[in-house]
Amino acid sequence: MIGKEGVPELLARAKLFGALGAKELSACAAKFREIRFVKGEMLFARGDPGERLYLVREGRIRLAIGADEGRELSFQVVGPGDLFGEIALLDGRPRSAEAIALTPAVALSLERADFQRLRAIHPTISEAIIIFL
Repeated sequence: MIGKEGVPELLARAKLFGALGAKELSACAAKFREIRFVKGEMLFARGDPGERLYLVREGRIRLAIGADEGRELSFQVVGPGDLFGEIALLDGRPRSAEAIALTPAVALSLERADFQRLRAIHPTISEAIIIFL
């Protein structure tokens, strides 16, 4: 398990944060909060507000959208080091998919308001978003 001191290193491996310097990574890491999920727990549903992004520390999360006749279509399974939920965080629109824990999972989350404040203080974060997109 990565301790709180390991969060900047985990962020540095994520595409959205990878272009940031040590100062910005540390500032971002300080705003992330750990959340634990049990197997089968829904992190968010399609249509929910995009209030936070997630970075997986442990476990696996399935991202899915609804398909014809009420079926679900899994389009990605994320695991340790993977980032998800960033699009809704960036555009402020409702979630376009749902996320469900396939295993017990630990994720780091960053609230949209904290992310906006970080961008205002550290303009290089906005540059990193452009590179990411």
